[in-house]
Amino acid sequence: MRNKRVSPAPQGAVNTGARGKAGPEPVSPESKGRAGREIRMKVFVSTPESQGERGNDFCHVPEGELVNLPHMTCDGERVDGRCGCKRSVVGLDCHFATTTFKVVEKDMTVFDLAKAIEKSLVSSGWAKLMGPERVTASALEDARELNRLAKKYRPGTVLEFRGSFIRARTIPPSLIAVATAEKPTTQFHPAIPTGEKN
Repeated sequence: MRNKRVSPAPQGAVNTGARGKAGPEPVSPESKGRAGREIRMKVFVSTPESQGERGNDFCHVPEGELVNLPHMTCDGERVDGRCGCKRSVVGLDCHFATTTFKVVEKDMTVFDLAKAIEKSLVSSGWAKLMGPERVTASALEDARELNRLAKKYRPGTVLEFRGSFIRARTIPPSLIAVATAEKPTTQFHPAIPTGEKN
């Protein structure tokens, strides 16, 4: 099962928080723009970029597919353990995993993302275990959390998931000059080994 303890994020990382803290809220198309126009929002998608940076990288998700944080991880599994569940995210359509993903902007709302997550939970079989009420609430909770996390990075940033935090692996090429000219922000630090034991 998922480790409920959330460890502090190391330098350059964003803590993913613990799932299930907030109660369910009604699902509504809350982020529609004026006159029904869609709003571009940041989301996470699979990418093969930076694969091989770590010796235990893998990418079994088609490039560009929306991804979610894992709902469950193995007890006693280390971040760099054999399973890979504590260092990978899951494709919403294919239900396979990848250790690399990136931020992109898409014409969608948090409501649209929640619907995609809910569809994924149904097609992967999780809905039967969770029950219909919990599936909708969980999908909306996940969509809001993914939206909150994605907002912290610029489009094109390649990321990795490491146990209970996300951090940038690469700086988007268009921002390299900006990042070196200005004082770099912590969100653009390259991956730093944390020595995390769990």
